[in-house]
Amino acid sequence: MQVKIITLAFDEKLGVFDEVPLEEFCRDKLVRDVKARFLLMDGRPYWSLALVYEPQGVQKGQNPELDSTQKALFMELKSWRKRKAQQEGYPVYLVATNAQLIQMILGKFDSVAGLSNVKGYGKAKIGKYGEEIITLLQDFYKKHGT
Repeated sequence: MQVKIITLAFDEKLGVFDEVPLEEFCRDKLVRDVKARFLLMDGRPYWSLALVYEPQGVQKGQNPELDSTQKALFMELKSWRKRKAQQEGYPVYLVATNAQLIQMILGKFDSVAGLSNVKGYGKAKIGKYGEEIITLLQDFYKKHGT
């Protein structure tokens, strides 16, 4: 496992933390643990993040092929993740990484217990988000007949 420190500055014009560098870094990594610290420096807010990660087998810019229905579900999961992260004041990857969302799609889980098969998604996240994720997945599958 490897460690990477990333610091995110608050963008006052947009009113959010710039998460793009973090999302790009996490795209081809399996994040195993995150330690986050909020700090103020010269009156500006920052998040300092220590990421414990493993490189993934999928190379940067490559994702498993998703069909059109799976891509639509991926977009719904990303929208849900963004809303949760905004509500909680967290970066989106703390809710779930793109790789974890893809695992949720490909696993076609129908119970909270099934989410334990998603790499890096432990008891805490399953307890916090599991019911919502399963409800979202089930509603999507019913709506799209899959």
